[in-house]
Amino acid sequence: MGAIEAKKKDDILEFGKSFGLGFYRVTLEGRFIECCPIARKIFDISPAETDLSKYSITDYYISPEERDARVFDLLENSDKPYCGTLSIRVKNEDKILFDICRYDTTYSSEGNFFGYIWEIENMSILPQMVSSFPMGFYEVDQSGKILRVNKKMLEILKYSNEELLKRNINALYEDENDLVKFTEEIKTKGFAQQKLRLKDANTEIIEVECFSKNINEYGLARWGLLIDITERERLTRLLSKLPTGVYYIENMRIKWCNVHFAQIFGYGTVKECIGKDPIDSFVDKDDGPKYLNALEEADISNRPLQNYEIRIKQANSGRQITIAVDSHLVKDINGKTIGREGTIRDVSEKKELEYKLAGAEDRMKKMTEDINKLIHTFLHPVIKFAGNASLLHQVGNILQKSMLPGLSQDFNFRESGQKLLMELSEIKDNIPDEDKESPHMCFSNEDEFARFVVTDLKKAFSQIINILDYSLKEKKSDILLDRDVRDTALRVLEELSKAEFSKRTFLRDLIKPGFIEFLEGILFTYLIRDARILVGETELMKREVEALRNYIGLKQERKYMFVKQDIGKILESNMELFKAVLAEEKITIDYEKTGDLTAEISPNDIERVICNLFHNAKKYSHRGTGRYVKVRAKEIPRGVEFFIQSYGIPIKKEEIESGKIWEFGYRGELVYAIDRDGTGVGLTDAKEIIEAHGGEIFLSSIPAVDEGNQQQYKTPYVTRVTIKLPKIARKTRG
Repeated sequence: MGAIEAKKKDDILEFGKSFGLGFYRVTLEGRFIECCPIARKIFDISPAETDLSKYSITDYYISPEERDARVFDLLENSDKPYCGTLSIRVKNEDKILFDICRYDTTYSSEGNFFGYIWEIENMSILPQMVSSFPMGFYEVDQSGKILRVNKKMLEILKYSNEELLKRNINALYEDENDLVKFTEEIKTKGFAQQKLRLKDANTEIIEVECFSKNINEYGLARWGLLIDITERERLTRLLSKLPTGVYYIENMRIKWCNVHFAQIFGYGTVKECIGKDPIDSFVDKDDGPKYLNALEEADISNRPLQNYEIRIKQANSGRQITIAVDSHLVKDINGKTIGREGTIRDVSEKKELEYKLAGAEDRMKKMTEDINKLIHTFLHPVIKFAGNASLLHQVGNILQKSMLPGLSQDFNFRESGQKLLMELSEIKDNIPDEDKESPHMCFSNEDEFARFVVTDLKKAFSQIINILDYSLKEKKSDILLDRDVRDTALRVLEELSKAEFSKRTFLRDLIKPGFIEFLEGILFTYLIRDARILVGETELMKREVEALRNYIGLKQERKYMFVKQDIGKILESNMELFKAVLAEEKITIDYEKTGDLTAEISPNDIERVICNLFHNAKKYSHRGTGRYVKVRAKEIPRGVEFFIQSYGIPIKKEEIESGKIWEFGYRGELVYAIDRDGTGVGLTDAKEIIEAHGGEIFLSSIPAVDEGNQQQYKTPYVTRVTIKLPKIARKTRG
């Protein structure tokens, strides 16, 4: 070594000594070339040791990767010194050194490294501490090169240790403005604490709160702590946008709140709200102690305070509103109460609606009472009328048998039709025309009335002949299905009565014996038939009113009395009830049953279900020809199944699939187009009753003829209601 080089070396040593620094020089592989007394003490190398090559600085590194990263950086930036901390282990003791190192080619063509070190005694336990920190820890040199990180830092940034040690922390910033502001603050104050947006290994943006401090007064390197606040910030932004007020309070002062909280209390910004005591906004000052007492009671019970309603006055407008408060305690890790947090909601509209609803409920209660009175008033004459119709039916049968024994209910008009047809034809031929004189009768000015009577009789007889003739040709066994027969018979008898039949000889000669009785028999048969229809219709009306009355008191629990009963007999009694009603509408009934149909049921309720289904079948039937009601009942494993199927108005697919058809008061859309009456109670009532038995009820409605498009809903459709009931009722109510 020359004199100049020796002089340089002495100057370096003196420089280090004056500052209490240790000087060292190592080869590229890390073997010591030089080591001053201070450095020897740090590395525990004896002052008497002459062969320093036996020692390698690499052996002192706790992390070999840290050595590799440092060498790489020094070679890449040979014109710049490397400043940062160095973690070493000497005789199982960890030390943290501050290291200023440089790559040098003065003494060797391949170059070596020399530097100054000093021990950071107050950070000697830092490695153990930061390794388990719940926050990220890092050290960087003066250029931002990452020197050391802990596990949490790797977890936050999603890098491996090797990957992160090769990066510059400045490259992780998402916004360059954040970098400028952060580094400027460190230069000015020696430390900085800010919220930053960084990019992790997947280039996803994360939000962090970062504290960083210079390691020494020269600002040549720094260390920092980093907390991932991504989820917290997302939650904060969400809470800020919620239409619910969210708050945090310490010592009864608002520490934090969202925008909606501030708006509810009548403040323009969140900042105006911070530090305020919410109780100051209470309209009634007595509400303050009551609210605090409610909080205390909730705290003692170890539960949150929920939906506590208070009237407040808004700061900006003075408007009074009602808010609902939720509040619970916030405690630290030691269980000490540090504040309260919760939510508030403006429930002014809700309170107003509740007030209106209370009034509506009162009105509804009175309306319900009035409806019940009206139903009772209406039901009384209906029941009376039903009794009178039943009596009329019985009396008519008796009178027909006693007064007209030849024309009983089972009288076959077809058997006597041919004979009657011949007699009527003869009568018709013998009735004189208006403009011809008859050997039996002379018309005078005073007797013009008789002329018209004869004309009407002639027309009436012609009509009866035509009806009977058609009935015989078409082989119709019951001509009474045609009301024209009744109307014609009535008109003939009325005309004969007007013409004073018993006083006019020519009429007595024309009308054959038994014909008057025949006409009276037709009218009696119709009278009895109509009485039977009235009995059925009034019974249906009574049951529908009773079902409606039952639903007026929805809050009252139904009671079901279950007994064993033959469901087949209930079906048959209802078919008998509906027989005349359906015949009037020219609807036929087709019924079959198989097996034992006995089940445990509530008879009156099942009776009402079946009656409603028959009523619907009649009410919503198609008005064309070929209408029918099909009834099938059979025994199934552990139960009874039956269905009532009709040929009529469609029910839309979406009404069935959505369950809307079963809703109380709902009637299928298509019934309104054809103006059919109804209450929308029957199916709802039926469903509730069947399910109360533990049974099931299904409904289907499909085209009678498949036209390839079920959505056109052209009548007729086949609508079927199927019911399954268990043999032993699985009682769900009552």
